[in-house]
Amino acid sequence: MSVISAVDVGSNGIRLAIASVENKKDPQTLYYCRESIRIGEDVFATGMISPETTQRLIEAFKKFRSIIDQYHVNRIMAFGTSALRESHNRLDIIKQITAASGIEVTPIDGDEEARLISKAVQSKINLTNKNAILVDLGGGSAEIIVLENGRASTTESFKMGGVRLLQMFGNRKVDGGRFTSLVHDYLEPTRRFVKNKIGKKKFDLFVGTGGNIDVLGDLRKQLLGKHSNEYLYAEELQQILAKLHSLSFEDRVIKMKLRPDRADVIVPAAIVLQFLFNQFGHSKLIIPRVSIRDGILIELAEEITDPEHIHLRDQLLQSARVIGRKYKFDEKHAENVAIFAEQLFDITRKFHGLNKEDRLILSVTAWLHDIGQFISITDHHKHSLYIINASPIIGLTQLQKRIVANVARYHNKSFPKIRHENYSSLSEFDRERVRKLSAILRIADAIDFEHAGRVSKLAASVNNDCLVLDLKGSKEILLTKWAVRKHSELFQDVFNMDVVVSN
Repeated sequence: MSVISAVDVGSNGIRLAIASVENKKDPQTLYYCRESIRIGEDVFATGMISPETTQRLIEAFKKFRSIIDQYHVNRIMAFGTSALRESHNRLDIIKQITAASGIEVTPIDGDEEARLISKAVQSKINLTNKNAILVDLGGGSAEIIVLENGRASTTESFKMGGVRLLQMFGNRKVDGGRFTSLVHDYLEPTRRFVKNKIGKKKFDLFVGTGGNIDVLGDLRKQLLGKHSNEYLYAEELQQILAKLHSLSFEDRVIKMKLRPDRADVIVPAAIVLQFLFNQFGHSKLIIPRVSIRDGILIELAEEITDPEHIHLRDQLLQSARVIGRKYKFDEKHAENVAIFAEQLFDITRKFHGLNKEDRLILSVTAWLHDIGQFISITDHHKHSLYIINASPIIGLTQLQKRIVANVARYHNKSFPKIRHENYSSLSEFDRERVRKLSAILRIADAIDFEHAGRVSKLAASVNNDCLVLDLKGSKEILLTKWAVRKHSELFQDVFNMDVVVSN
């Protein structure tokens, strides 16, 4: 049995969850606690986390460290969402927390939030062959995720969390009608997202996660006398919101027994949810009562019980296909290049020094390397870099996506050069990864140079200082052999190894 831990630095509080993992069973929660530290109140007002809040964070993490040690935790993942990633002094804060507790916090972007939330939801709800809209409503942002056939196809992060809206438009005593009007005006970009990205698509389920949505489910039982807190109807939300508006902040704490740091943000959260009900045209919200922490714990458990990380690979390649289709790519060519790239990666594993993460990055890049042709065939490799950097690839961190974009940039024409801005912005270590992966991708792309599937089988071996390729196909492949030789220069430069195509 392994013991794992997730720490969530949210906008409205920080949370620690510890769970056990055995075989391929779901993680079993052993311990949970929450510290009411509202870093969003600082960040959304000033852009910085104050010294006072920083000290409270440090003390909380020292407490978490003590608990983690008591449970003999094997793996820890600590992450921060919108407030931490937007804080101008986040790097200094992270350094102080790490020095005090030994726990390193990683800010994650909205796409990674969406992926982890989707993972948590699918541990509770069977979404196979179903289309769903998933909304995660936090303190700083709301992630809206479109799932088609159980896979996340589109995500968008909106700055409309409860703490942020409270900070922007008023305080605990703001007039309810005026506050609602201000929030609705602010949510206009969401309306455009629904129109442009979703349109008239039909969805089987509307699912909501996040602490405020969980509390609204609880209020369904408390205020309306219903038996379940695992779903909520639009008309019920309207009744709950009317009740919340009728009570002062103090009454929400005393009469409704809400925590002070929930009693204020619950109103803007309910307004946002009401708006989303109207936009998506659903009358029922399912509340699976999971969080991003559950997604992190599941992710850690999969790393332990499934070293190949099959679920992440499937999600990544599905996301790449969705993006490729959006930009009208040659799907069969992309698939062929991905197959050849993975084979070449495995054959040359002994001397390239890359790992499983790099192999997955190579696969994703192979699927997306030509999408820049949507803009122009001329210099399409540069357009591919731009599109990839601007697209959500569900399952990749920002750094991983930058590496994918750079590898796509160098699948053709110019070698990587330090004067190229996107390449030079990477660390020396990551630049070397880009050079190696680009070298492999160039040869894989050349094997399907004509986009005609002429090569049906690739065999390769490493003999002395040569990579020997044996290409088999039912059609004439003379031009393919020429293309491979022509595009092998970067491989030769990077690995100091010739590429030979056997006759």
